[in-house]
Amino acid sequence: MIKKPIFVFTLMIASLASAQGTRLWTESGYEDFSRGTTHGVAIRSTGGLELAPAFRLIYTSPSTYIWSIAADKDGTVYAATGSPARVYRITADGKATAIFAPKELEVQSLAVAKDGAVFAATSPDGKVYKMTRNAGVAEFNAAVCFDPKTKYIWDMALDADGRLYLATGDNGEIYRVDKLSRRRRVCAVQRTQERNYGARRG
Repeated sequence: MIKKPIFVFTLMIASLASAQGTRLWTESGYEDFSRGTTHGVAIRSTGGLELAPAFRLIYTSPSTYIWSIAADKDGTVYAATGSPARVYRITADGKATAIFAPKELEVQSLAVAKDGAVFAATSPDGKVYKMTRNAGVAEFNAAVCFDPKTKYIWDMALDADGRLYLATGDNGEIYRVDKLSRRRRVCAVQRTQERNYGARRG
């Protein structure tokens, strides 16, 4: 008496499974692919698929924050950090050396010149330090090359002629520093709500 209901129930499940059959659908766009989980591929905004970049951990900093990263022409990476403030020189094999340890709380931004000089901006009470070293010498020498008399230097960039541009806070000013350490303020925001952006719209 017990075997018969079990047999009937089994037949019902088999019948439902065979009735459903095989389903076929096509995934072809960004919205379709983005709903899935990717492994080793990247999804382009156009819906195309390509091999994703490979990621490899090369260095873990003892500092709490990494604010900026720059690389020289040889591929050596420089990291600006905070808590504590340091600039680390990191080679491709992951070997790191602290080349700069200022008294300020943070090293906020970095820029690397064509000749290998490293510029580091600190905050608060921001200053720009220039780090250089002689050929064949491992140690870097650091010295203040510009003091904008402002609390924060948010970012730096070098142009093709080697002139250094600084985006600063407080008064929202951009400075240009040439190779002879002369300075020129090239832009200053006027409206209060645009301060700390470093440039005026329009």
